[in-house]
Amino acid sequence: MPMRLCGPRANCGRAPAASTPNADGAPKKRPPRSSAGANKRRRGRRRSGWLPWPDARRAPGREVEDLIALRNASGYEQATALLGDLGELAARNNAREAFARQLAAVRARHGSKRTFIARLDAAGLPGQ
Repeated sequence: MPMRLCGPRANCGRAPAASTPNADGAPKKRPPRSSAGANKRRRGRRRSGWLPWPDARRAPGREVEDLIALRNASGYEQATALLGDLGELAARNNAREAFARQLAAVRARHGSKRTFIARLDAAGLPGQ
């Protein structure tokens, strides 16, 4: 058996995929990547008024925003449940005012999502 000179995932002498021609003979080109989504996520992180959390990827405010960003019923339900839990924690730690400000900011940011706002109202989370 001849010795293989390239790894199992290497091209082994084939042309790179970007230069492989299309049906019309023109080389394939990747569409330019849109950085709009990345910029939007970065702006959301900067605007977030949630209190610091040791692991920013798992911060409650970040998780709430990620769930709302799903824009579906289960995401809204989970975000509402998490906000309810955070409200209870805030009440136990005498941080009701800070929580109310943060919740008002969430309501302002996502005011166009009527279903989500209706879920917050049904859960009894403060409006202002």
